[in-house]
Amino acid sequence: MIKVYQTRISNTDGNCAQATIASLLNLKLKDVPDFVRNHHIKPMNTEIIKFLRSKGFNTQYSIPPQKLIRNRGINGYFYAIVRSQTFNNTQHAVVIDKNLNIIHDPNPNGKCLKLNHNDTKQSLDYSPNNIVQILILR
Repeated sequence: MIKVYQTRISNTDGNCAQATIASLLNLKLKDVPDFVRNHHIKPMNTEIIKFLRSKGFNTQYSIPPQKLIRNRGINGYFYAIVRSQTFNNTQHAVVIDKNLNIIHDPNPNGKCLKLNHNDTKQSLDYSPNNIVQILILR
């Protein structure tokens, strides 16, 4: 995994998903679609899944934490959505490991790095404060 940082920080037009996918796949930001700006045409999650499948990955929505231990992810890392620590009522894409630790926050301010595995586990359990939507599985 390489650390790619988002170039747009916004609660409506940020590109954290693009930067997180680029980080996981060891790609440059420009080599990953801009899912946020394209999702006005198609659903964002559909576009993410389509892109990942084109790269040979399977995806699964909101898997329980115990399944992470049995899956490799991408070199042991997974794509996750957590509650933004920069904006209220906003989701944010990050890289987590199988122990639910946030490994990379693509926002240069790094505020999501302060979340611990308990915060991320609550996300997987559908806490009202944090929501994990998609994790990448190989």
